[in-house]
Amino acid sequence: CGIGAELAQAMNELCFDALDAPPQRLHTEPVSHPFAPSLERAMLVHVDAIVAAAHRTVAGDTLPSRRHGRGEGLARPAAPPLPLRPVATPAAKPSSAPAPLPVDGDPVTMPWGDLTVSEGRLIRWVKGEGEPVVAGEHIADIETDKAVVEIEAPRAGTIGILRPQDAVVKMGEMIAVIR
Repeated sequence: CGIGAELAQAMNELCFDALDAPPQRLHTEPVSHPFAPSLERAMLVHVDAIVAAAHRTVAGDTLPSRRHGRGEGLARPAAPPLPLRPVATPAAKPSSAPAPLPVDGDPVTMPWGDLTVSEGRLIRWVKGEGEPVVAGEHIADIETDKAVVEIEAPRAGTIGILRPQDAVVKMGEMIAVIR
């Protein structure tokens, strides 16, 4: 039910015979979305999974999705190749997004959650401006509609706070830097 699935299906329909391998999907683990940050990180797609999936695809390994019942006993019927058509792209619109904050260190961001959560409220700073932190240390809490998310330091250093307590932050938005 996502844009990736639609793109993969369009490639299957329009240019399958021109591809080196069938399009494949890479998605979160087929489990309920956990509230604990460590469990959430374990079920989300990460860099190592993307690299492994790319290697499998290039090697011709076309394993079906891990979801129950997918790909069992299905054979692809032969179909004539379809001509490729150019796709019109809409003109770019000026962005109304705020200007990005300056980064003087490693960014600390509001983590991406599921599709139903787009923002959260920074409810508490555990560490203050200029305080030393170690990698993985709990530095802030952000409350979303579903849970309170613990934000951890990406590396050791000192914290530079960019967003005040009670600020509403969008997914992926920077809240601090680690210098």
